Amino acid sequence: MESNELEKAILAHLSDKKIDKDSLKRYSAAINKLRKSNFIIDRIWKYGQPKPDDGIIVGGRIKTSDLGNLTDIFDNNDFKGFKAFPLGTVNPDQLEIRIQLGDLIRNVEL
Repeated sequence: MESNELEKAILAHLSDKKIDKDSLKRYSAAINKLRKSNFIIDRIWKYGQPKPDDGIIVGGRIKTSDLGNLTDIFDNNDFKGFKAFPLGTVNPDQLEIRIQLGDLIRNVEL
């Protein structure tokens, strides 16, 4: 899927009156950067379903060898935090990661 098509799909999926369009465009650009970093996106959801705040959580997987590719996301002003879970026993080859983008009004457990 091309970047423009992906951005349109993300905007359609996340559209909500409580999340402003400028924020959605920034989140979409950040998600596109994640994709280009070999981050496999499994799920994207809004904070506080069914009553969303102005932010999203992006869940997915990345190979441990590609982890260094994610450094760009940490420089993003919308980046608020992440949690990582190893996938594997002794030497995990992948990490499951949840990345928080946008303002957090309520305390949300990633």
